[in-house]
Amino acid sequence: MNNKEKVLKMVKDGILDIDEAMKLLEALSDQPLDIRKTPQQQAKMLRVKILSHDGDVVKINVPISLIKAGADLANKIKIDGQPLDTKGVDIDLIMQAIQEGATGEIVDIASNDGDVVKIYID
Repeated sequence: MNNKEKVLKMVKDGILDIDEAMKLLEALSDQPLDIRKTPQQQAKMLRVKILSHDGDVVKINVPISLIKAGADLANKIKIDGQPLDTKGVDIDLIMQAIQEGATGEIVDIASNDGDVVKIYID
């Protein structure tokens, strides 16, 4: 796991807030990150909700601006030890939807054993 991935994981785990993460990511980058364009863009969030058949609930809320800064990390997310693309989630398509300004539910998957994955932008 590289340093940028560690910073994003700390945001996901609630250890860092977005401003702290931005400072760290800028310090790790050769160039300042210019992801704060408008207040409307800052407010957009990618939300992932995973409900397992055995009762586990995982909720991930990530600012769209942070996803754009670390888009390659989405390919490393795993469910039950398997990459998202093997669960029917097309990361490239999600990134395209984000870039085009999509909102609302963009992924809704229910497995035969009762696992549910929902991804939406608001």
